Amino acid sequence: MTVSDLRAIHPRMPSIADLDWTKFAFAYDRPSDTFYWDFYGEPRAAVSVPVSDHVLYSVDPETEEVVGYQIDGFLACAVYEMPLFLEIADLIGLEPAEVEAIRAKLKPEARERSAMHALLGSLAAAEPIRGDAERPAMFVPLPAPSARPPANRSPGRPPATVPAPAPDTRARQCPT
Repeated sequence: MTVSDLRAIHPRMPSIADLDWTKFAFAYDRPSDTFYWDFYGEPRAAVSVPVSDHVLYSVDPETEEVVGYQIDGFLACAVYEMPLFLEIADLIGLEPAEVEAIRAKLKPEARERSAMHALLGSLAAAEPIRGDAERPAMFVPLPAPSARPPANRSPGRPPATVPAPAPDTRARQCPT
């Protein structure tokens, strides 16, 4: 493969409102420890685009729409980093005893982080709250300028002029 064989892909997530959850298809391949989620039922021709250590988008190469997910190292690593993934255990045929054994090994920090992801995801997917006609719910007064952080700085983050630390390229250690 040469550089001329490569093409830039700009994955686009479909709108949650446009997805029909009754068409979702899930599969788990135990030998490769890979979980597959197809948004439109049967798998479509797609390319895999890495999102994180274990998560990949399945992207339609023609439309660049994300048509599903692939999670590698599902039981070996991913569920320990994101325990929320265990919520689909029954959909992919895991035995309750196997799920409970994994839950027993989870670190409290991972469970808390996963709960916050679930809560934020649920709130983000919820129907917007309707406000009155004069002031829709999505508009809120901002704090006085003196109470806000400078424009190039977010609370807890370094100023934009400070280079971010280099990413950690070491292999992650998964629970055994």
